[in-house]
Amino acid sequence: MRPIPLLYLLCLSVGCVSYESIGGIKTGDTGAPGDTDDTGDPDTEVDPIWDEAWLKVIAPESGDFLPLGQDADFEAAVYDAEGNELEWDDIDWSSSEDEDWTAVGASFTDASLPVGKHDLTASTVLPNDDRLAWTVGDVLVQSAYAGTYTGTVYVEITITYDKTAYTVSCAGATTIIVDQQGEFLGGDSTCLVSLMGYDVDLALVLDAENDEGTVAGEMAVDMSWFDVGIAATGELTEEGELDVAFEDEVYGYALIAGTVDATRISRDTELDGD
Repeated sequence: MRPIPLLYLLCLSVGCVSYESIGGIKTGDTGAPGDTDDTGDPDTEVDPIWDEAWLKVIAPESGDFLPLGQDADFEAAVYDAEGNELEWDDIDWSSSEDEDWTAVGASFTDASLPVGKHDLTASTVLPNDDRLAWTVGDVLVQSAYAGTYTGTVYVEITITYDKTAYTVSCAGATTIIVDQQGEFLGGDSTCLVSLMGYDVDLALVLDAENDEGTVAGEMAVDMSWFDVGIAATGELTEEGELDVAFEDEVYGYALIAGTVDATRISRDTELDGD
Protein backbone atom coordinates (compact mmCIF):
# COMPACT_ATOMS: atom_id res chain seq x y z
CA MET A 1 0.00 0.00 0.00
CA ARG A 2 1.27 3.52 -0.90
CA PRO A 3 2.21 5.72 2.04
CA ILE A 4 -0.19 8.64 2.76
CA PRO A 5 1.50 12.03 2.20
CA LEU A 6 2.15 13.91 5.40
CA LEU A 7 0.50 17.10 3.97
CA TYR A 8 -2.71 15.18 3.29
CA LEU A 9 -2.82 13.94 6.87
CA LEU A 10 -2.28 17.47 8.12
CA CYS A 11 -5.23 18.75 6.05
CA LEU A 12 -7.47 16.06 7.45
CA SER A 13 -6.65 17.06 10.99
CA VAL A 14 -6.75 20.92 10.85
CA GLY A 15 -8.61 21.83 7.62
CA CYS A 16 -7.22 23.59 4.55
CA VAL A 17 -8.16 26.88 2.81
CA SER A 18 -7.73 27.63 -0.88
CA TYR A 19 -6.38 31.07 -1.70
CA GLU A 20 -6.39 33.38 -4.69
CA SER A 21 -4.64 36.68 -5.23
CA ILE A 22 -6.93 39.78 -5.45
CA GLY A 23 -5.42 43.23 -5.83
CA GLY A 24 -2.14 42.02 -4.45
CA ILE A 25 -3.79 40.80 -1.20
CA LYS A 26 -4.42 37.13 -0.62
CA THR A 27 -8.01 36.49 0.41
CA GLY A 28 -10.03 33.38 0.86
CA ASP A 29 -13.38 32.16 2.15
CA THR A 30 -12.44 32.63 5.77
CA GLY A 31 -13.88 36.20 6.08
CA ALA A 32 -10.54 37.92 5.88
CA PRO A 33 -10.37 41.64 4.94
CA GLY A 34 -11.01 42.24 1.27
CA ASP A 35 -13.71 39.55 0.87
CA THR A 36 -15.61 39.64 -2.38
CA ASP A 37 -19.37 40.25 -2.42
CA ASP A 38 -22.00 37.96 -3.92
CA THR A 39 -21.15 39.19 -7.41
CA GLY A 40 -17.50 38.32 -7.02
CA ASP A 41 -16.42 41.99 -7.02
CA PRO A 42 -14.11 43.17 -4.24
CA ASP A 43 -15.53 45.59 -1.62
CA THR A 44 -15.23 49.26 -2.68
CA GLU A 45 -13.07 51.40 -0.43
CA VAL A 46 -14.25 55.03 0.16
CA ASP A 47 -11.69 57.71 -0.54
CA PRO A 48 -10.60 59.13 2.86
CA ILE A 49 -10.82 62.64 1.37
CA TRP A 50 -14.52 62.65 2.37
CA ASP A 51 -13.83 61.94 6.04
CA GLU A 52 -13.42 65.59 7.06
CA ALA A 53 -15.39 67.21 4.23
CA TRP A 54 -17.76 70.09 4.97
CA LEU A 55 -20.59 71.90 3.19
CA LYS A 56 -21.23 75.64 2.76
CA VAL A 57 -23.98 77.70 1.11
CA ILE A 58 -22.33 80.42 -0.97
CA ALA A 59 -25.45 82.15 -2.32
CA PRO A 60 -27.69 83.55 -1.12
CA GLU A 61 -26.23 84.78 2.16
CA SER A 62 -28.15 85.24 5.41
CA GLY A 63 -30.25 88.41 5.30
CA ASP A 64 -30.11 88.75 1.52
CA PHE A 65 -32.99 90.25 -0.45
CA LEU A 66 -34.38 88.32 -3.44
CA PRO A 67 -36.86 90.18 -5.66
CA LEU A 68 -40.14 88.30 -5.98
CA GLY A 69 -40.52 86.51 -9.31
CA GLN A 70 -36.99 87.28 -10.50
CA ASP A 71 -34.22 84.75 -11.10
CA ALA A 72 -31.79 84.45 -8.18
CA ASP A 73 -28.55 82.48 -7.92
CA PHE A 74 -28.29 79.52 -5.55
CA GLU A 75 -24.91 77.92 -4.90
CA ALA A 76 -23.40 75.50 -2.40
CA ALA A 77 -20.16 73.55 -2.35
CA VAL A 78 -18.44 70.70 -0.50
CA TYR A 79 -14.82 71.20 0.60
CA ASP A 80 -12.13 68.86 1.92
CA ALA A 81 -10.30 69.41 5.19
CA GLU A 82 -7.82 71.76 3.49
CA GLY A 83 -10.57 73.91 1.99
CA ASN A 84 -10.30 72.61 -1.56
CA GLU A 85 -13.64 72.38 -3.36
CA LEU A 86 -14.67 68.83 -4.19
CA GLU A 87 -16.63 67.78 -7.25
CA TRP A 88 -20.05 67.07 -5.76
CA ASP A 89 -23.49 68.00 -7.10
CA ASP A 90 -25.86 65.83 -5.07
CA ILE A 91 -27.14 68.64 -2.82
CA ASP A 92 -30.76 69.04 -1.73
CA TRP A 93 -32.34 72.43 -0.94
CA SER A 94 -35.37 73.26 1.22
CA SER A 95 -37.14 76.29 2.71
CA SER A 96 -38.57 76.84 6.19
CA GLU A 97 -41.27 79.09 4.71
CA ASP A 98 -42.57 76.80 1.96
CA GLU A 99 -42.31 73.02 2.32
CA ASP A 100 -43.23 72.59 -1.35
CA TRP A 101 -40.14 74.49 -2.51
CA THR A 102 -37.26 72.11 -3.18
CA ALA A 103 -34.29 71.98 -5.51
CA VAL A 104 -31.33 69.73 -6.25
CA GLY A 105 -27.87 70.75 -7.36
CA ALA A 106 -24.74 72.61 -6.37
CA SER A 107 -25.58 75.62 -8.55
CA PHE A 108 -28.79 76.80 -10.22
CA THR A 109 -31.10 79.79 -10.73
CA ASP A 110 -34.67 79.95 -9.48
CA ALA A 111 -37.52 82.48 -9.35
CA SER A 112 -40.20 80.46 -7.55
CA LEU A 113 -39.62 81.29 -3.88
CA PRO A 114 -42.79 82.87 -2.46
CA VAL A 115 -43.07 86.03 -0.37
CA GLY A 116 -41.64 85.73 3.13
CA LYS A 117 -38.48 85.40 5.19
CA HIS A 118 -36.85 82.05 4.43
CA ASP A 119 -34.33 79.90 6.25
CA LEU A 120 -32.77 78.01 3.32
CA THR A 121 -31.00 74.71 4.00
CA ALA A 122 -28.65 72.81 1.70
CA SER A 123 -27.97 69.20 2.74
CA THR A 124 -26.18 66.19 1.34
CA VAL A 125 -25.09 62.61 2.08
CA LEU A 126 -21.45 61.96 1.18
CA PRO A 127 -19.99 58.73 -0.22
CA ASN A 128 -18.84 57.80 3.31
CA ASP A 129 -22.46 58.24 4.55
CA ASP A 130 -21.67 61.46 6.45
CA ARG A 131 -24.66 63.81 6.42
CA LEU A 132 -23.93 67.52 6.08
CA ALA A 133 -26.16 70.60 6.17
CA TRP A 134 -25.77 74.38 6.06
CA THR A 135 -28.55 76.94 6.66
CA VAL A 136 -28.75 80.63 5.76
CA GLY A 137 -31.41 82.60 7.61
CA ASP A 138 -33.80 85.51 7.02
CA VAL A 139 -33.55 85.54 3.24
CA LEU A 140 -36.24 88.08 2.33
CA VAL A 141 -38.37 87.48 -0.75
CA GLN A 142 -40.81 90.21 -1.79
CA SER A 143 -41.52 92.67 -4.59
CA ALA A 144 -38.72 94.97 -5.61
CA TYR A 145 -41.20 97.83 -5.08
CA ALA A 146 -42.15 96.85 -1.53
CA GLY A 147 -41.07 98.73 1.56
CA THR A 148 -41.46 101.84 3.67
CA TYR A 149 -41.17 105.20 1.93
CA THR A 150 -40.80 108.61 3.56
CA GLY A 151 -40.68 112.08 2.06
CA THR A 152 -42.68 115.27 1.65
CA VAL A 153 -46.15 116.25 0.56
CA TYR A 154 -46.77 119.68 -0.99
CA VAL A 155 -50.28 121.11 -1.39
CA GLU A 156 -51.61 124.30 -2.95
CA ILE A 157 -55.19 125.45 -2.39
CA THR A 158 -56.58 128.26 -4.53
CA ILE A 159 -59.92 129.73 -3.42
CA THR A 160 -61.82 132.26 -5.50
CA TYR A 161 -63.83 134.72 -3.46
CA ASP A 162 -65.64 137.72 -4.91
CA LYS A 163 -63.75 137.15 -8.18
CA THR A 164 -60.43 137.28 -6.36
CA ALA A 165 -58.18 134.20 -6.17
CA TYR A 166 -56.38 133.45 -2.91
CA THR A 167 -53.67 130.78 -2.92
CA VAL A 168 -52.20 129.13 0.14
CA SER A 169 -49.77 126.26 0.36
CA CYS A 170 -48.28 123.89 2.86
CA ALA A 171 -45.60 121.23 3.03
CA GLY A 172 -45.42 118.31 5.41
CA ALA A 173 -44.07 114.85 6.03
CA THR A 174 -45.42 111.67 4.49
CA THR A 175 -44.99 107.95 5.09
CA ILE A 176 -46.12 105.48 2.44
CA ILE A 177 -46.14 101.68 2.67
CA VAL A 178 -45.94 99.45 -0.42
CA ASP A 179 -47.11 95.90 0.36
CA GLN A 180 -44.92 92.81 -0.07
CA GLN A 181 -46.50 91.87 -3.36
CA GLY A 182 -45.79 95.38 -4.66
CA GLU A 183 -49.40 95.83 -5.71
CA PHE A 184 -50.90 98.23 -3.16
CA LEU A 185 -49.63 101.38 -1.49
CA GLY A 186 -51.04 103.75 1.05
CA GLY A 187 -50.18 106.12 3.83
CA ASP A 188 -50.85 109.37 5.64
CA SER A 189 -49.57 112.91 5.21
CA THR A 190 -50.23 116.12 7.15
CA CYS A 191 -49.46 119.79 6.82
CA LEU A 192 -50.62 123.08 8.33
CA VAL A 193 -52.43 125.64 6.16
CA SER A 194 -52.69 129.33 7.10
CA LEU A 195 -55.86 130.58 5.46
CA MET A 196 -57.51 133.98 6.08
CA GLY A 197 -55.78 134.34 9.42
CA TYR A 198 -56.50 130.80 10.57
CA ASP A 199 -54.14 127.83 10.90
CA VAL A 200 -55.91 124.72 9.69
CA ASP A 201 -54.65 121.14 9.76
CA LEU A 202 -54.76 119.41 6.39
CA ALA A 203 -54.80 115.61 6.43
CA LEU A 204 -54.17 113.50 3.34
CA VAL A 205 -54.55 109.74 2.90
CA LEU A 206 -53.24 107.97 -0.22
CA ASP A 207 -54.87 104.74 -1.37
CA ALA A 208 -53.50 103.47 -4.69
CA GLU A 209 -52.42 100.48 -6.76
CA ASN A 210 -49.14 99.83 -8.52
CA ASP A 211 -49.00 98.19 -11.94
CA GLU A 212 -45.36 97.60 -12.84
CA GLY A 213 -44.39 101.11 -11.81
CA THR A 214 -47.56 102.96 -12.79
CA VAL A 215 -49.47 104.28 -9.77
CA ALA A 216 -53.19 105.10 -9.86
CA GLY A 217 -55.60 105.72 -7.01
CA GLU A 218 -57.09 108.40 -4.80
CA MET A 219 -55.82 111.02 -2.41
CA ALA A 220 -58.37 111.79 0.32
CA VAL A 221 -58.04 115.43 1.43
CA ASP A 222 -59.59 116.37 4.76
CA MET A 223 -59.81 119.98 5.86
CA SER A 224 -62.12 121.61 8.38
CA TRP A 225 -64.86 122.55 5.92
CA PHE A 226 -64.41 119.87 3.25
CA ASP A 227 -63.47 116.22 2.82
CA VAL A 228 -62.94 115.10 -0.77
CA GLY A 229 -61.26 112.37 -2.77
CA ILE A 230 -59.02 113.45 -5.65
CA ALA A 231 -57.65 111.18 -8.37
CA ALA A 232 -53.91 110.56 -7.89
CA THR A 233 -51.42 109.20 -10.41
CA GLY A 234 -47.68 108.74 -10.46
CA GLU A 235 -44.66 106.50 -10.83
CA LEU A 236 -42.90 104.01 -8.57
CA THR A 237 -39.47 102.59 -9.35
CA GLU A 238 -37.84 99.34 -8.25
CA GLU A 239 -34.94 101.47 -7.03
CA GLY A 240 -37.29 102.98 -4.44
CA GLU A 241 -38.48 106.35 -5.74
CA LEU A 242 -42.16 107.38 -5.52
CA ASP A 243 -43.72 110.43 -7.23
CA VAL A 244 -47.47 111.08 -7.07
CA ALA A 245 -49.53 114.08 -8.22
CA PHE A 246 -53.18 115.01 -7.64
CA GLU A 247 -55.35 117.93 -8.72
CA ASP A 248 -59.07 118.73 -8.84
CA GLU A 249 -61.59 121.50 -8.40
CA VAL A 250 -63.95 121.06 -5.46
CA TYR A 251 -67.28 122.72 -4.74
CA GLY A 252 -66.81 125.01 -7.71
CA TYR A 253 -64.63 127.52 -5.92
CA ALA A 254 -61.49 125.71 -4.67
CA LEU A 255 -58.68 124.17 -6.69
CA ILE A 256 -56.56 121.66 -4.80
CA ALA A 257 -53.28 120.45 -6.28
CA GLY A 258 -50.42 118.59 -4.69
CA THR A 259 -47.49 116.23 -5.01
CA VAL A 260 -45.92 113.46 -2.96
CA ASP A 261 -42.19 112.77 -3.29
CA ALA A 262 -40.85 109.86 -1.24
CA THR A 263 -37.88 107.51 -1.10
CA ARG A 264 -37.74 103.99 0.28
CA ILE A 265 -35.91 103.90 3.60
CA SER A 266 -36.31 100.18 4.34
CA ARG A 267 -37.77 97.00 2.90
CA ASP A 268 -39.91 96.52 6.00
CA THR A 269 -43.65 96.59 5.40
CA GLU A 270 -46.55 96.70 7.81
CA LEU A 271 -48.98 95.21 5.32
CA ASP A 272 -49.73 91.52 4.97
CA GLY A 273 -48.20 90.13 1.79
CA ASP A 274 -50.53 87.14 1.59
